[in-house]
Amino acid sequence: MKPAAHSPLLLIPFLLGLACALIEGRQEEAFSILDSYRHLGDSETPEWTEADPKPTPAPLEISFEASRRNSTEWTLRLKHRHVDNDWTLSINGKDIAHLNRGAELKEHFYPIPPKTIRKGNNQFKLRCNTTTDDITIGEVQVIQQSFREFKRLGTLRIKVQDSHTKKPIPARVTILDQSGNLPPLYHSVPSLTPTRNGIVYPPFGTCSVELPEGKYEIWASRGTEWGVDSKAVTVVFAKTVSTSLNVSKEVDTTGFVATDTHVHTLTYSGHGDSSVRERQVTLAAEGVELPIATDHNHNTDYAPFQKELGYSNWFTPVVGNEVSTPIGHFNAFPLDPKDSVPPHQEFATEKPDDWSNLIHGIRDKGAMAIILNHPRWPSAETGPFGKLFLNKKTGARANKTPFLFDAIELVNSTTPETPVEEILQDWFALLNHGDWIMAVGSSDSHTVGDRVGEGRTYVQCEDKNPAKIPIQKAAKALANGHSSVSLGLYLEALQKGKPVMGKRLKARNGRITLQARLACASWANPEKLVAYVNGSLASEINIPSAGPTPFDSTFQFDLEVPQHDSWIVFTAWAPNPTGGFHQSLMPALWAVTNPIQVDGDADGRWLSPRETAKTILKKVGTNRIKILIDLIEESDAAVAIQLYSILAEANPRLLEELAAQNAPWEEHLLSILEGISG
Repeated sequence: MKPAAHSPLLLIPFLLGLACALIEGRQEEAFSILDSYRHLGDSETPEWTEADPKPTPAPLEISFEASRRNSTEWTLRLKHRHVDNDWTLSINGKDIAHLNRGAELKEHFYPIPPKTIRKGNNQFKLRCNTTTDDITIGEVQVIQQSFREFKRLGTLRIKVQDSHTKKPIPARVTILDQSGNLPPLYHSVPSLTPTRNGIVYPPFGTCSVELPEGKYEIWASRGTEWGVDSKAVTVVFAKTVSTSLNVSKEVDTTGFVATDTHVHTLTYSGHGDSSVRERQVTLAAEGVELPIATDHNHNTDYAPFQKELGYSNWFTPVVGNEVSTPIGHFNAFPLDPKDSVPPHQEFATEKPDDWSNLIHGIRDKGAMAIILNHPRWPSAETGPFGKLFLNKKTGARANKTPFLFDAIELVNSTTPETPVEEILQDWFALLNHGDWIMAVGSSDSHTVGDRVGEGRTYVQCEDKNPAKIPIQKAAKALANGHSSVSLGLYLEALQKGKPVMGKRLKARNGRITLQARLACASWANPEKLVAYVNGSLASEINIPSAGPTPFDSTFQFDLEVPQHDSWIVFTAWAPNPTGGFHQSLMPALWAVTNPIQVDGDADGRWLSPRETAKTILKKVGTNRIKILIDLIEESDAAVAIQLYSILAEANPRLLEELAAQNAPWEEHLLSILEGISG
């Protein structure tokens, strides 16, 4: 007789019971150290509703009871917000962790080493290296499981190699979970592996990290000039999985070096999260060949750290300083790391002499290049240009303040508050006003997550050996505009195959022929290339999609230019790529060349639109309205605006008088002139 068959339905209660038992077995035993929230610091914060807005000074000390000793690793779980400085956690006098930095109220986990907690009474302490950092902390619990068990961690071994040489190479690795989020990463090896949520920089191309079990998308990238690669991996608890990614150089920048003129470290700037040692790794991994160290009011020298860590062959470090003043922030280089920092206190925006004295003081320290950083930050109104009421059409500003610096930041890839288009308009106005100021691109990176070199400048200079770039020649070339600005795209202006940014050329019969070379890696898809003459759009090329392949094309421009002197700038634009590697604050990719002077009247000298306007007025005077009307109508818009601006300084009612003449004004010119006085 056969045994009776059992219905599958009879197994359901058994399976449910087994599942519940497994779940209960995995539930952590936990006890609380602090249920509520505490506000530590020295300032009231009514916007932080979880805690008393009135602070108590650090340190925070709490006694708590434990029923047993932790013979194995346990886990500390807590929430905190607005950690800017170094906060140290200790239990029973033993330091166990430093709080993760960040502004948002989030849950964080820290491993508690074995034999840290004892049975009975214990002491929890949180202290800071300063009393002025305001934070909140609460919901502090001890979970009686190891960190790896609680987080269900598996190991991911990563290798990034040059697809041509097959050798490991420094790179940035971005990891996304199935929801497209950047997961937390733990226990990176080697110890100096810059690691943040979803971001890891394998030193010299190899490392391992631990992360929660699950399916992930892994991306490798290496800055502007290199392609990307991606793989799908599945991480299993307590297991190891390996992945290898291949990248190759796809953009030829021969004759130009990639520089980031604005780079910070937590070590010397005191905020952000990238240590000076982590910074050496990220610079090599992003292909920055000439990084300028620009910590706030500190002459930072990367060279000792670069040598210590073995990165001397990857880039030439430059000692610089972000001279941070009440007027604004100015990057200056090269400087002597042993010298005192440039004067930076007791200057005032509204005093023109202070602007001059500040720049002269920086130059006295040896700086060959001085850059006004983020000129519309923290807002269009409160940045340096806003405080000076810079006129975005004429370039005039309050008190005729002299601009003696060499360049402005056109692209700052961690400051999306001021769009590139807005600073571009400011810059064009300054060039027309006669301020021959160049443009740079930079990252202003303070953290590991914000890509150093995302915004960068390509400077015409000897580039055969990235470890031996001539710093003074590069600084001089940058100050003279022999460079172009890059945000994911590479662009240079040429004549007969030679770069001409920052140089003077001759026009012939009101025309000039130039080329613009635009190149990018396979992850970018350029859509537009534009030529500007004196800030006005002169020619535009729409670029058909080339698909996922490296792009490198040279376009010819036969441009009509005024019979007087003028200047030309090229810009290129592309939408942001869709790959998970592109974690950016910026809304699009850009590239901009520095200006080319065009000698339109072939007299061997060059005048800005404002100087051209002054020359015209010397010939005709200022009271002959009819002649003036004819001159404005015959001039290009840049000179017309400067003519009007010069006269309006003496006669604010000029526009009304011109309109009263019933002259045959062109509507677009009248609209340009309206509202630009002052």
